[in-house]
Amino acid sequence: MHAPAVRGPGSNQHADKPPQTRTDTPVAAGAAAAAAGAATASPFPSTSPPAREIPLTTMRRNYEPGCTEPEIPVTVDKNGRLHSYNDEPSRVWTDDRGTTHKEWSWHGQPHRDGGLPSQEVTNSDGTVQYQEYSVHGNLHRDGGKPARVWGNPDNPDRGEHYDHGALTGVNNPGHVELIGRDDMQPIRPLQPPTYSARKSLRTGKTETVTVDINRQLHSYNDKPAQVETDDDGTVTRKWYRHGKPHRDGGQPALETAGPDGQVRYREYAVHGNLHRDGGQPARVWGPNPDRPIQAEVYDHGHLLDD
Repeated sequence: MHAPAVRGPGSNQHADKPPQTRTDTPVAAGAAAAAAGAATASPFPSTSPPAREIPLTTMRRNYEPGCTEPEIPVTVDKNGRLHSYNDEPSRVWTDDRGTTHKEWSWHGQPHRDGGLPSQEVTNSDGTVQYQEYSVHGNLHRDGGKPARVWGNPDNPDRGEHYDHGALTGVNNPGHVELIGRDDMQPIRPLQPPTYSARKSLRTGKTETVTVDINRQLHSYNDKPAQVETDDDGTVTRKWYRHGKPHRDGGQPALETAGPDGQVRYREYAVHGNLHRDGGQPARVWGPNPDRPIQAEVYDHGHLLDD
């Protein structure tokens, strides 16, 4: 009969048992879970679609002209900024003409991936009227394509090219103009014009005006965007470019004619500022602009002393 072996203080009391692995610590538990997952993982890639994000939806007032609803649902991020989920628009609204406006956003900035438009305006029949392409808040489109497109996207009436927010060119069918950032050449008119009814603050009459896609006064084909007629027969014609008094070709952006049709007053403006090249007066009183009764010379909005 053998006596049981006596183990000293430093000896292993459980030498005949395999070592145990602790799983009661976060690190050990994580390692154990990973090992179990690796043991059961399939050698084939998953075919399940990625999980869809759950959008945050809220109601916002819509101040767009012609909007038929005072409040519209929008999707936002956790900070309340407009944000698109799962490539759905963050804002959709319809105006009184049946035109639908869709906008895509990324944490408050216009943005859409995949070379798709971040803003799209469609007519009531579903045809596309206007598109904008933006990347992180800046108008931009790769491949030399226009970032602003009017009309049919495949055969646009007009397009504007942008490089990360900087306007670099304007194209019409069969023609492309290169434009420098500090030397903005005139942009050709759009086709066809869009009409709207406005009440004149001066005459109090409701008149037909032409506007751009954002409902700003805009001239087409060198025609006045607004024509006001006073009770005495005086007619004032105004030319605009996207909401600002403007006319190309050295022509007046405002003309006032008497009941006899003779022009009595002219204003020349470029991109919203009174201006006329060659040091010629930008405000002219009298029927003959070459021999005015009174005149004022402006340089890009600044009145020059005589």
